[in-house]
Amino acid sequence: MSSTSDTNPWPAGISTSRLLLRPAEPTDVQEFTRLWTDPEVRRFLGGPLAEQELRFYRQHFAHRPNLFTVTTREGATVVGSVVIDPASRFDDRREVSYGLLPEHWGQGYAREAVAAVVWWIVPVPLRTEFCIG
Repeated sequence: MSSTSDTNPWPAGISTSRLLLRPAEPTDVQEFTRLWTDPEVRRFLGGPLAEQELRFYRQHFAHRPNLFTVTTREGATVVGSVVIDPASRFDDRREVSYGLLPEHWGQGYAREAVAAVVWWIVPVPLRTEFCIG
């Protein structure tokens, strides 16, 4: 499968002090469906997905390279997702997007998960120059 770089093979698992990020699996479909259809989650993303798009997403999201399911370390509760755009844009930079289920908002999970993914995609020689503050 493809990866964001030669040094970061996919599938990958990333862990933080409170979270585990792992490849999306078919068993995550219920939580991902909520992420795709919740009006508040999709507020700045064009609104909830239409039924035709939703069917396609449900069929093709699992095991998609660079799509992480974000779970709590304790209890393995799915709290959301983080995805790395496969295309380089914006002067050869990557785009990292996230979505969290509303009941998990306000706990710092988004920042923690995105920071972990960004750290994962930054080439090792640059990590000493890179800091998320």
